Amino acid sequence: MNFKLFYLIVTLIFTPFISFADEVGNKMFVVQPIAKPIYTTKRGTKIYPCNGFINKKLIPIIYNELVMISKTNKISPPDGKICHYKIGKLNLGKTSLTTYSVDMYVNKSSMMSCVTKNYCDNFRSMNFKAKNKKLHRQYMVTNVNKKLMKMVCISNSGKIVNAKGGC
Repeated sequence: MNFKLFYLIVTLIFTPFISFADEVGNKMFVVQPIAKPIYTTKRGTKIYPCNGFINKKLIPIIYNELVMISKTNKISPPDGKICHYKIGKLNLGKTSLTTYSVDMYVNKSSMMSCVTKNYCDNFRSMNFKAKNKKLHRQYMVTNVNKKLMKMVCISNSGKIVNAKGGC
């Protein structure tokens, strides 16, 4: 294993345990972080640890909802050890939308595949979505081996808006 890859693995795994300045405060999430990301993908997605960038009360809610959705679909839940906050771009022709998501992983191997190879065979993610001018949490869980991709939309108050699809 070369040094760059080793450094990346150590950074992605242990950074969530290192204290960053709390940029989020009482907000739900940080839209424009001041701190540099822990990693930037080839496509420009910036990855931060959840701590300090996602409200500390919201992280366990996201985790528990991902566990619930995973168990409902009989797939492995996220392990809860690694949590990444990602800010990226979704290009739709001439239009570009900024995306804000929280990704959790079933294990370290899955995390490395998602981050470095842009291939997530066992993915647990939540995107912040606006629906009717209100913020919602859109969840997606996947398992390539089971040919499974499920989405669930949950309101900010915790009510399931769509149990069988996105927001």
